[in-house]
Parts: sequence; structure tokens; C-alpha cells
Amino acid sequence: MQKIVLIGGGYITKFYKTGLCNSQNLSLIALADVNENCVAHTQVFPNLPFYTDYKKMLFEQKPDVVHICVGVQNHFKILKDVLEQGFNALIEKPLCCSLEQTEILYQTARQNHVRFDVVYHFRYGDEMKYLKDHISEFGKIKRWSFTAHEQYAYCEKHIVAEEKRSLGDAWVDVASNLFSDMALLVDIENLKKTREIQDTDPVSGLVRYAHKTFENKDGVELDLLVDWMTSGVEKISVIETEKGRILIDHQKQTIYFDGRCIYENKPKIHRMHDQYENYWKSFRFDQKNEILTRQIQNAVFL
Repeated sequence: MQKIVLIGGGYITKFYKTGLCNSQNLSLIALADVNENCVAHTQVFPNLPFYTDYKKMLFEQKPDVVHICVGVQNHFKILKDVLEQGFNALIEKPLCCSLEQTEILYQTARQNHVRFDVVYHFRYGDEMKYLKDHISEFGKIKRWSFTAHEQYAYCEKHIVAEEKRSLGDAWVDVASNLFSDMALLVDIENLKKTREIQDTDPVSGLVRYAHKTFENKDGVELDLLVDWMTSGVEKISVIETEKGRILIDHQKQTIYFDGRCIYENKPKIHRMHDQYENYWKSFRFDQKNEILTRQIQNAVFL
């Protein structure tokens, strides 16, 4: 059993509890956040040793694994520091904000004889496990379109809400998830970008809408639309195959083939509870995670 600590105790930690508490490989021993009233400390893990200084936590607790779940703007700085102190780490997607930072982080890990994995929770949904196991039944994939709506930009001018700016911008945050799903079924290495439409919030400077199309080396078209301005929450994949059309409602973890429901999971609480439960239950460092992350980073920043 490996000892794990959390750096960052925000909203997303609400989805960690079931999976972490039932993990066969990890034992959560402490938590750090600059905010004493963070969600993880007050609601999720109130009995854990709590620190406002993560460096003090690492020195005293000496964990085997450090899980980083802070705002994207702090990913690079904190992960680099953790690696330099000689700790293995996990970090929420997206890894960081540029290809240059990506390279520095992997170099830092190697120089200090440690490693890190990026957590792509979206690909651990039960609907994606089902599809991965059955995709051969539908023939070759010809086109994959992915639409993600979630209103994080409000008012008439669609300004990205301050409490959502820690996610980074719409494209970097959401596309990291979308490409991680796509990589389960199609090759995303060395993509060619064929179209790009993007809109930026003039106040925060963050991308709030992006529609980009890519083509992989097998001629499969990948079409990604991310929209933080439209009300409601929707995450839909449409996959055109040789035998018909697959539609995936990722929010409901439901799959249709040519209009007929072929898989329905009905998430117990929220899809992210299921995704993180699946991730933590099966956790082990993945030798292929660096390859996947480099492919995703290359695609996102293409």
C-alpha cells in the first residue's frame, strides 16, 4: 500500500472519496491547501491531517505519491517543485500551459529519478470502457465529432466567471479530456489541423469557445467543439463508422447505435464519481502515460 497526499482541496476532490477510500493500492494520509475552508478539508476528508503549507506536509509525511489538484496556472510550478524534491506525482489534466513546460517537466522527473502521470478522468467512464471492448463490432471509424457545452462564461458579454478561471481556458481544459477519450479508439499522433475557430473573453483573456478539426494519419476526421457560453451541460460524441452511427451521451453514460440504445450505465451520483472511482480502484503508474500525454499536449497546442 502506497501512501498518498493531496495538494489542493477544491471542488473536484468531492469526486475522489469513494475511489480513494476503496483503493487496493493507495492510502490517503494528509491534505494541503492554502484555504483552511476548502471543500476537501471541511466536507470530504475532515479527519485527515491538514496543512496550509504543502512543503511542510511533504517533509513531515514523506509520501510515496503526491496528487496535485490545484488551478491550472499553478500546475507547472508546483509539479516541478514536487519532482525536484524527489517525489513521484499525479496531476490533474491538463498537464500545463505549453509544450515548452511539458518538456521541462519530463526532464525534471528524469533528472530526479522520479515520475509523474497525468490523470485523464474522462476516459475512465463506464461508457468508454464498454465502447473500447465492443468497437470492433461497428467497423472502421471514419469520423468522430465531440461537442462539449458547459456555461462558465456568464452575463451578456460572456465573461468567464472568476471561480472558473483556475481551469485554464476552455480549449486547453476540455480538449485534454476529449483527446484522451479519442486516443482509446483512434491514433492521435501527428495530427493535421484543418480548421480552427476560436473566441476569447476580453476581460480574462481566456478562450471561451473553440471549434477545431483535425485529421489523423489514417484519414479519420476529428471534430472538437468546446463552448463555455451556452447554457446547460452537454458532452456528446458522434462516431461515424463503416456500419453506422454511434452516439455517446457522456453525461448520462449512455450509448446509441443508429438510434437504438446499446448501453446505459445510469451514474450512481454523478459521472465524475464513477470516473474517479474507476481510476483510483485500478491505480498504478502507467508506462504509457507519458506517450499519451505528449500526444495530447501536441494536439492541444497544435
